[in-house]
Amino acid sequence: MWTNLGKQLWRPRQFTAVGMKYFAPQKKSDYVEKVERPKLKVMERVPQYPPNLRPPKMQKKLKFMRGPEVVHNNLIHKQYGIVAESGGRLRWGHFEMLRLTIGRNIDINRMFAIWRVPPPWQPVTKKRTRPTYGRWKGCYRLLRNSNKKGSCNSGSRW
Repeated sequence: MWTNLGKQLWRPRQFTAVGMKYFAPQKKSDYVEKVERPKLKVMERVPQYPPNLRPPKMQKKLKFMRGPEVVHNNLIHKQYGIVAESGGRLRWGHFEMLRLTIGRNIDINRMFAIWRVPPPWQPVTKKRTRPTYGRWKGCYRLLRNSNKKGSCNSGSRW
């Protein structure tokens, strides 16, 4: 009895089902307006200051990264987007990586993408490792942009 039961349990079961499925063609989307620039625009590396103004030196201001995002926390077009899971900083190289990757993978005939974060604006200084003997702040290497948890960085729609 047990030998017969074991053969029935370990025997592969095959189900053969043949049929035709009809998928109706999609509706034409003539009512959708085309955007003049479907890809993400290039973010400027350094903000343009007036000629008589030097770029400011700022502190790290970690409060810009702390807590949840209250303004840009949902998608505008209710389609797809990149949402920050935790707070952090975005440099210009991160913007370029996102722009090139999204631009490479979208179909410009039916999709577009927009930025939801401002360009890098915060100059964060970096102290030298060796002693400076009286110089207080170092020069800033990179401009950064702070993101909070739950902020939508970019959105796209098809």
